[in-house]
Amino acid sequence: MFRRTAIGTNGISETKNETDDTKETIALSLIRENPAITQKEIKEKMGISLVTVKRLMANLQKSGRIQRKGSSRSGTWQVEEPKD
Repeated sequence: MFRRTAIGTNGISETKNETDDTKETIALSLIRENPAITQKEIKEKMGISLVTVKRLMANLQKSGRIQRKGSSRSGTWQVEEPKD
């Protein structure tokens, strides 16, 4: 995993995991293509573990970037686009 350390605007050292950003971007793209995609399908398309997908999806939901509509079994994902 590649990490980059930079000094933030507040003068505090910040470490950013660029691999997680890439995974988030790919997952969001897959969800946009198929809102009914399952976590298992995301795992297979991205070539990562199911645990990693679950953590990624939980982080995206917590940050408000995706939202689940409907039931956990037959629902769909909705990508929340940032408001400018």
